[in-house]
Amino acid sequence: MKKVFGMILWLSLTCSAYANVSPETQAEEELISVMDIERQMLGGFDAMLPMIDQLSENLQLNDSEKIELTDIYRDWFNNSFDRKKMKSMIINIYSETFSQEELEDMIQFYKTPTGKKVLEKLPGLSKAAMQFGMAEAQDKQSLLIEKLTPFIESHQSKYE
Repeated sequence: MKKVFGMILWLSLTCSAYANVSPETQAEEELISVMDIERQMLGGFDAMLPMIDQLSENLQLNDSEKIELTDIYRDWFNNSFDRKKMKSMIINIYSETFSQEELEDMIQFYKTPTGKKVLEKLPGLSKAAMQFGMAEAQDKQSLLIEKLTPFIESHQSKYE
């Protein structure tokens, strides 16, 4: 009897929860599910590794110190990020950016083999693009300093 009552209670809560979800929110939730955002958020740490490597170089860390620094970032990333809040923010961004029809089109696309491949490969492509961008910025840093120096010097007197 308790199992039946529990099942009825669970069904009523589940159904009422879904009844309060608009079709738009359902589409956004499905898109987030199809895109496997949870996995992508967990993989987001990999995107931080080039920055951590750069910091390690700047601090001239040895291998064990670099591992320690990476572990600090990993612990922060894994234990401090509110993934539920991030997921909610992502849903809001998608709902503000795309129409209901576009969300449904994206869902259909990401269910295809090509869409699945895009989802699989995009984080790596983004990481590579960021690395190329950072390398290019470092190569051209002297040009930026050359352009910034007169500006900084002309405004420095304001803060002395």
